[in-house]
Amino acid sequence: MLARLVNHVRWALASVPRTPKSGGGLSVWLFRWWLIRFTGPGKTALVILVTIGFLSVIHGFFALWPVFGFLFVLFIFTWLRTLVPPKLTATWQFPHELYPGDSFILRVVVKNESKKKLHDVGAGFFWEENWLKSLKEPASLATLDSRACATIEIPMQALSRGPCYLRGPVVFRVDSTGLMRSRAQIQQATEIAIRPRPVSMGAFPFLTEGASGIEFARLIYTTRQRSPDLLGIREYRDGDEWRDVHHQAWARFGRPMIREYGAEKGQGAILVVETYCKTYYERSAVEPLLRLAAGVALWLTDHQILGRFFINSSEIDLIHTAHKFDAILDALAQIPRAQWWSWPKPASWEPEARPMGPVLAIGCCVDGSQLVQPLIHKRMLVVPKGELSSKTIMDVERRLSVCAAEDIV
Repeated sequence: MLARLVNHVRWALASVPRTPKSGGGLSVWLFRWWLIRFTGPGKTALVILVTIGFLSVIHGFFALWPVFGFLFVLFIFTWLRTLVPPKLTATWQFPHELYPGDSFILRVVVKNESKKKLHDVGAGFFWEENWLKSLKEPASLATLDSRACATIEIPMQALSRGPCYLRGPVVFRVDSTGLMRSRAQIQQATEIAIRPRPVSMGAFPFLTEGASGIEFARLIYTTRQRSPDLLGIREYRDGDEWRDVHHQAWARFGRPMIREYGAEKGQGAILVVETYCKTYYERSAVEPLLRLAAGVALWLTDHQILGRFFINSSEIDLIHTAHKFDAILDALAQIPRAQWWSWPKPASWEPEARPMGPVLAIGCCVDGSQLVQPLIHKRMLVVPKGELSSKTIMDVERRLSVCAAEDIV
């Protein structure tokens, strides 16, 4: 019980955004000023300055006043020298495919727009990033000639899944004292989305078990699902049905030829991801739910039986895209991270066209009766361990389980 509580407390703390939606107050401004304006040695020197300031007012530490005065004057001098932003511009591009835990190099091209050579020029991301972090202190170049460009590599790491907004990197020039930076914010905003890492689905016996398992088995084990639309004539391949043999073409070419038909629109399995949550514990299962949904979608795509894909009541277009799985991952990545203090209730699933294949729904609401629709054949629940006394069919994470609901007929 205590371990469960500790895990949920950790999730609650991790769900709090690092970057406020608004500009923030004085405390946010001071924290950003501390991160951006001061270098590593400058932060150490500022801590020493404040410590000496407190100690100098204590009786017997008057000898520290000269040190305090020297550091104070040095910081004022450096602050005045770094008030003017450097004449630097930058361009950058964020990688598209990112998963939680991935380490990557972000390249920023910095250009010196001034008429003189600049020293200690650099770029970096500080507190603007959401669910990202820099792996080391911002790097800088020794010199950058006038009108010249240089590429600065910033090692970063993706912390967790979800959409995040980046205003752009901060370009800076380190003062000759090495304590502070003059900086400029590059207003080249972009929105990125870190994808959920799919759960490995080596086998999926639940799909073909139970009363509705036959519906999915027909998709998995049949050779083809076709429509009346004739695409053309091709050579016979193992698994083709003899009823499609084109005898005239066989006689003409001297080898078996087959009529090829297109896949019927909307045919295949329908996957529905339900993000509705009623309780705090269910909201903590949203991230494993999306990882499982990505794994199931990958399994269905690899077996070429995925027809339609829904996130709550919204359908993701898979017909007009060449890469179905990438479209699914991008859609799952755009789902906001679950927050412990609020989570919107999605609309009921009501597809515009009646599904032409079996429906598999994946959700994290323990009370599934409220969202179960007559069109759903199978439903899976991702719940915290101990919240549902059902048969566990696989572990998604150490503290979460996937439970198979009864077949819906």
